Amino acid sequence: MIPQIIIGKKPLLRYVTACLTTFNSGSNRVVLRARGRRISSCVDVVNMLRKGFLVDITIERISIGTEKISIDNKEKNISYIEIVLRR
Repeated sequence: MIPQIIIGKKPLLRYVTACLTTFNSGSNRVVLRARGRRISSCVDVVNMLRKGFLVDITIERISIGTEKISIDNKEKNISYIEIVLRR
C-alpha cells in the first residue's frame, strides 16, 4: 500500500517534511491528497518538494474528481486531487 498524506490546514512545510520522512524511511512512492480549497496547497507542496528538496522526484499520476459528501443533511460535491510522487 502506498503511504498517503492528506493536505489540510497545517503549514505547508509540515507536509513537505512528512513527504521527506516517508521517502527517507524506504518508500519509493507517496500519495498527496487534498479536497476543496486545499487543492492549491497540495500543488504548492509538490512544487516545493521538486524545486527545493528532492530534485529526483517525478509525478507518476494526477487524479482529479468530485466526491459527494453529506453536510447538514444535504449532499454537496467537493472537488479533490490526488498526486502520486515517485522517487
